[in-house]
Amino acid sequence: MEEFDLQNRLFHRLHHMLVVPNTLVFGWESDVVSVTTSGYMHEFECKVTEENLRADSHKEKFQQIIEYSVNSERNKNKFTGRKPPNYFWYIVPSGLCIPDVLPVFAGLIYWDEIKWRMDVIRKAQRLHTDKVTAREWQFLARSLMFKYWKLRTRTKVSPAVKAIELVPEAQ
Repeated sequence: MEEFDLQNRLFHRLHHMLVVPNTLVFGWESDVVSVTTSGYMHEFECKVTEENLRADSHKEKFQQIIEYSVNSERNKNKFTGRKPPNYFWYIVPSGLCIPDVLPVFAGLIYWDEIKWRMDVIRKAQRLHTDKVTAREWQFLARSLMFKYWKLRTRTKVSPAVKAIELVPEAQ
């Protein structure tokens, strides 16, 4: 199983309004970002090995999330970075040994390949109550637009390129 597979499983199992893979909405790359019908954003990190999970614990984004959570209780204006998601989750293959490095705010989901279901092992803590902003919607829409056009240009060759390919090479 690969990260790609977990992203696809999330897309098919989440009943959220929008599910976007590999986006940079928070200032770091997220494996999957979703928006619920209530307007809350969830970030999902897909990990397939324990080593990958351990390496993730050293990322700067966790310090930013903690800093935002602390400042949001006092004064959001003191926070200088981007607002993190409302909820942060890890999704891993069922049975993966989970190290003790999981951040306390992170939720944990096991993907059971045999039963073809997601099991919530630990719920994610709500980091803040701010709903998705118009700017964040625009960012997600733009991210999807680029993904669409990148895929479209990869899968279909334009007529101009076909015409060039049909011209025989000079001998």
